[in-house]
Amino acid sequence: MKPIISIIMPVYNAQNYLTEAVESVLWQTFKSFELIIVNDGSIDASEAIINGFKDPRIVYLKQKNQGQANASNKGIKTAKGRYIKFFDADDVLNPLHLEKQYLALNGHDCYLASCQWAYFYDNENKVNFQKEYTHKDYNNPINWFYDTHAYDKGMIGAPLWLIPIKILDKAGHWDERLSLNNDFDFSTRLLVASKGVKFAKGARLFYRKGVENSLTLKTNKRAFQSALLTTELAMKTILSAENSERLRKLFADRFQSWIYQIYPREKIIISKMKTHVRNLGGSQLKPQGGNLFRLLTTILPWTWVKQLQYIMHKTVWNPVLKYKQRVKFKNFKK
Repeated sequence: MKPIISIIMPVYNAQNYLTEAVESVLWQTFKSFELIIVNDGSIDASEAIINGFKDPRIVYLKQKNQGQANASNKGIKTAKGRYIKFFDADDVLNPLHLEKQYLALNGHDCYLASCQWAYFYDNENKVNFQKEYTHKDYNNPINWFYDTHAYDKGMIGAPLWLIPIKILDKAGHWDERLSLNNDFDFSTRLLVASKGVKFAKGARLFYRKGVENSLTLKTNKRAFQSALLTTELAMKTILSAENSERLRKLFADRFQSWIYQIYPREKIIISKMKTHVRNLGGSQLKPQGGNLFRLLTTILPWTWVKQLQYIMHKTVWNPVLKYKQRVKFKNFKK
């Protein structure tokens, strides 16, 4: 019998969190699923951990390192379920997650099912799940997109959704040109391909922060190029559905936010983002930072403060991080 839900989990060097992630899937109250694990060229103990699970619902695929998007697309090609769930190898689902999302859709395969989510670091028992504005049903997916940015934290990651396969086929698969922030492009296409969003009360996603191998922590030129392209693609998708002042302002602020994050690196990318901000009508978004950043920007231009931050990262923090990674790799090889 075919599984109802196919869960796709790309894995790359996730040995520290993989067991917890897999167990959170296997302990689901909803039993009709397959867990497709795609090992994307891990060089740590991830494969040994995966092989230690003997559950027949696990489908194990292995490939050379080609990136999360490629691994996710490989999982899609293998999937047999009527619904697709993307799940990161360092996150955790509560036991009712699949059941609540499946019941929320109730056969409405033109809708996406969302869930409650919260960031955590090492202990999911200390997570505080807060009520958000978008914890309700939407018959207009563009309204959900706007509200999650205007009133909530703007979480639009792929693990949020239970996706009917007919919506995925209409939206298209992951864009393998993208790395950093590629969820943004993928999820906007899913939203526009749907008729709305059903909120699954009781379905919880524990979204881990601060993972060394996470794409969200990578800040090289390719990552910033991906941030630019994924925002451009998402903007084109959303504005094709509703080209309104509220959405143009939203995207102007998003480009401006990336400018603050990237500066003073990659001047060409920043220049392109500034052009988008102007064309979209401008942004009043202020630079964000910690207490020291806010203090310094009261007496110095934010560009000077970002320059100082960049110098500190380049001369102090990056060498320390690289040293710690070398030590960790040497210990692993022993």
